Formats: sequence, structure tokens, C-alpha cells
Amino acid sequence: MPCPVLRPTFTHQELAQFLKSRTGDQEQFGAVLAAVMESGELVTLNPGGGNPLRFTSRDMLDAEKSLMKRVAAMAMRRGHGVPAPIPNTAPPTND
Repeated sequence: MPCPVLRPTFTHQELAQFLKSRTGDQEQFGAVLAAVMESGELVTLNPGGGNPLRFTSRDMLDAEKSLMKRVAAMAMRRGHGVPAPIPNTAPPTND
């Protein structure tokens, strides 16, 4: 399974598997999982109850928001927009 740290979003199960492989015993695993789940750095992406719930980090969410702002700014500048389609004015071919 890919490491959730290398993916922008992850499920509770993926996080638990990642932490389980990096903790010594069940007591340590439980403490670490509880600390991560209570962290202000963890963001629930579908709090409406999507199944399964997906999470990301506050840093990843901020990075994506910043990227979207930059994309919007670039789209407004000359030369970065998508040009309108060019009409096909070529004569039909007789194939």
C-alpha cells in the first residue's frame, strides 16, 4: 500500500496501516493514532459522511488553495488563457 504521506488524501484505514507499521506495540499505536486524529493539522475532506471519510493535512490544503489562486491569476493575464477554437476553413477532401 502506498504511504499516505506521499498522497494528498488518505482514509482512516490507510493512516492506521501506515502508523501500525511504524509503531512498536498496540499501546503506542493507539496513542499515536489518537494524537494524529486530534491534531489541528488533520483536515476531514468530506465531513458530510462520504464513505470512506478522506483526510488531508492543513499544509496540503493550503498548498492546493495557493495553487488555485495562482492558476486563476495566470488565466487573467494575457497569453495564459486557452485560445478560442479556430474554425475549420479547409476545403473538404475527397478520400
